[in-house]
Amino acid sequence: MADYFAAPQRNLFAVPDGVDDRTAALVECLATPVHAVRIAGEVAGARVVVLGAGTIGLLCVVAALHAGAATSSSPIWIPASSSGPSGPVRTAPFRPAAGT
Repeated sequence: MADYFAAPQRNLFAVPDGVDDRTAALVECLATPVHAVRIAGEVAGARVVVLGAGTIGLLCVVAALHAGAATSSSPIWIPASSSGPSGPVRTAPFRPAAGT
């Protein structure tokens, strides 16, 4: 991995003094979900399903709820003994097929 790289100035944004580096690093990950919710149109009061529970999928859930979605869900694997999260976020039990 390179210690330094060149990038066009238009692609660089100053990080405010009150934002630590770890938080600033999440901005790029959050940009895609925020953009997805914006192009989805009006989600206030809607039931939203996000397929995928990786970093981007979970941030899509957060972005949809922040935009006013009534509920947002993401199918994730939950052990049978777990009750899962409570509140406006719902999870759909997902069990991988045998041998995968």
